[in-house]
Amino acid sequence: RHDNLILVHEGIELTPFLSILQEIGFKLNNGRNRYPAQKFLYTVKTSQEIFSLDPILPRLLDIE
Repeated sequence: RHDNLILVHEGIELTPFLSILQEIGFKLNNGRNRYPAQKFLYTVKTSQEIFSLDPILPRLLDIE
């Protein structure tokens, strides 16, 4: 069993990755998270691609 969870995603297509992030958020909100530390690394080729997170980021950070 490990204490850390590190997720790495590259590019602008986040749809397949969102279900993983939502599950982590759900478990955090319900006290069932088994990873005390989570890191999400997101890389893009251009600075414009980072704006693809704008509609999603508020939901991902909605953790009690």
